[in-house]
Amino acid sequence: MYIDSHSIEVRGNKYNEKKDKYDKDMMLATHSSSEGMDIKKLVSLIEEFADSHSAHHKITINVRMHQNEY
Repeated sequence: MYIDSHSIEVRGNKYNEKKDKYDKDMMLATHSSSEGMDIKKLVSLIEEFADSHSAHHKITINVRMHQNEY
């Protein structure tokens, strides 16, 4: 299956030096592309993101498909 565009977000706790505590549910990393790719390559990219940010739980995926117009 071919994916036309994608975006990836990693959310988590981020240390706030001014408050000397962690802020919850902050955006830690993002990646987006309008460059198409095969879904198998996208899965590999998502796995690399999860590994590099220790984000292996509470994963949410949204898919939008458009029907061909004849």
